[in-house]
Amino acid sequence: MGVNVSTEDFATLEGFVNKSNDERAEILRNAGWEPEGQDNDIATFIGTDIVSAALIRSVTTVCLDKKEANMKEFYKADAEKLQQHFTATLQEYYKEIEMTKYQLTVANEKLLKQDKELSVYYSSITAETHVANMEIGKTDRAEYGHLQPYNNPPTGILIETEEEIWNNFVNEEENSSKSEGKKRCHVTSDGYDKKDNDAMVGVQASKPTESIHAYNFSNTRQRYHAKISTSICKISKEEIEQELQKIFNKERFQMEVSFKNGNQYLYVIFTSAQERLRLTNCIKIQQSVGRFYDDSERDCTHKKPIELCVDYIPAHATETDIKNVLEGELGHMTEITVWPIRGNSQFKKAKIMLEVICSDKHLIETWSLPMGDNNRIKITPKILSHEDRNTRTRYVAK
Repeated sequence: MGVNVSTEDFATLEGFVNKSNDERAEILRNAGWEPEGQDNDIATFIGTDIVSAALIRSVTTVCLDKKEANMKEFYKADAEKLQQHFTATLQEYYKEIEMTKYQLTVANEKLLKQDKELSVYYSSITAETHVANMEIGKTDRAEYGHLQPYNNPPTGILIETEEEIWNNFVNEEENSSKSEGKKRCHVTSDGYDKKDNDAMVGVQASKPTESIHAYNFSNTRQRYHAKISTSICKISKEEIEQELQKIFNKERFQMEVSFKNGNQYLYVIFTSAQERLRLTNCIKIQQSVGRFYDDSERDCTHKKPIELCVDYIPAHATETDIKNVLEGELGHMTEITVWPIRGNSQFKKAKIMLEVICSDKHLIETWSLPMGDNNRIKITPKILSHEDRNTRTRYVAK
């Protein structure tokens, strides 16, 4: 990197070459560049006189001074830019730190408020009533209606009232806050909140992160039945329903009266086995109503459609005909693949996906169904064991 100089930097040397040695020496002295002892060494090295050596040293010194001034100016400007950048960055960090401090202050205040409200809530409500509220996410207590939107009962999730602040980091906090909410308000794989509660004995979620209330009567065909003989009920059906609503929300169960083996039973129907277990284990219900028992023969436990193999379908039968036969006994057909039987023009077979609406027992015990004149189609659920499937293949449905 060179240095730019001009004649103005050496104005005192004008006409220097045309002067005599004495005049040259005088010009150098007037310019402040009087020959020195070190100039003798320079003169000896390059083979010239001391005045010329002094001139060379002087010109070099001017160039170095010029270069030094330029470098100082360059690095001073660069340092000022860096200083401005660092200052702006520090100001941004300071703003972020102050914002975080404010958010933490708001969060701490909300948590303190939440703890107080939860303390009052849980001290004034039974575990059974709280679980009933959680089943549909609502509470009948007006004083707790403000705790979350849509009158949800309190959970471990933060009570957010300043959305503009919390929206900036709600995505980062969402997973941890929801996880905490499940720990405080849901049944876990270790039982219900580690409490000795007779209504929750043995109750577990199917997974550590899955609520026992994930399914309801509108989104699953699963049904689990508990029964009690009407002859031993201590109170009426209406009073029994009121007792059940102290533990279960009214939207979480259904009731019906039915006969079995000549006896009349009151059935309570749930969409999860865990809720039925709560009922059959509940001492309070046993004391006020009587003992409920499982009736697994009426249960339908299939969450998703199952695959059926159907044989001996009349060749002239349509998909609608097959659908009508199945819906009358087993469930709703969602998919069907039909193909002919080689060498047999009278029958065909099909693979069907079926949404089961009958009980598991009825599905397993149904080997065939009538279809057409003097004909029965053979039903083989894929869920059967290998041994059971082999047994059915040895029999013709007709």
